[in-house]
Amino acid sequence: MGGSSKRVTVGFRYYMTLHFAACYGPVDRFLRFLVGDRVAWNGSIESNGAIDVNAPQLFGGDEREGGIVGSMRVLMGGSAQTLPDVVAARLPSPSPAFRGVLSFFYRGQISANNPYVKPFAFTLTRVLQGWHGGTAWYPETAPVPIFAEGQSASTLASFQSNTHFSYTGTNQEWTVPEGVTEVTIKAWGGGGHGGVRGTSRPAIVGTPNTYGGGGGFSRATFAVTPGQVLTIRVGGGGRKIVAGGLEWSAGGWPSGGQGGIRDNGAAAGGGGADSRVVG
Repeated sequence: MGGSSKRVTVGFRYYMTLHFAACYGPVDRFLRFLVGDRVAWNGSIESNGAIDVNAPQLFGGDEREGGIVGSMRVLMGGSAQTLPDVVAARLPSPSPAFRGVLSFFYRGQISANNPYVKPFAFTLTRVLQGWHGGTAWYPETAPVPIFAEGQSASTLASFQSNTHFSYTGTNQEWTVPEGVTEVTIKAWGGGGHGGVRGTSRPAIVGTPNTYGGGGGFSRATFAVTPGQVLTIRVGGGGRKIVAGGLEWSAGGWPSGGQGGIRDNGAAAGGGGADSRVVG
């Protein structure tokens, strides 16, 4: 007698098409997709598009509760947004274009052996988008860095951030983080010191009778490479020097100009020091 084989069902995979409206749109970036508090996808999306989600072992694979495998359309909600054909085909006609709303269309596996849908969540940023009038105040410094779990500020990658250096009187160093290829440097020079009179007029020794000028400002953008070490020199203001019975104005660190020396007249104010990047 011939044997017969039977197909045995050992588990089930569950698939769904889901539409999520996350918040008012558009936003700056969509950064992370989580299911059941586990990361199914991370990256950076700044405009409408599609992403592939491939996390089949997110909940233990087919032996346990499966994972997340599918495709997702990201719709930022711009004022001229239209629905992609693949999305429109799954909605009744006519359908809205979901302008003004950040939404996601997911189609694919949601679990295995467990028919209950786990919570979906999305990480995003909205700092520059959505302002009345279209522009945030001071957009150069408005974005707030977002760090991944276990990531420090010095290793922030692919996100806009700001690092501030104050005067120390010594060289300082900064290492370019991974993923960063360009930096914009804003440098404020130290102000000059006011002129002082010499010792022949003791009643006003050390009293400024001319005032130093304000420090200069410059801004420039430079190409850099990850891991490159930059030397930062933050300029200090001009200062007063007392020596040999005389007082005069000297330039601040590292390269401010020195004022003239006079015993009974006004000394010139010391030049403001510079701020530069070397490396």
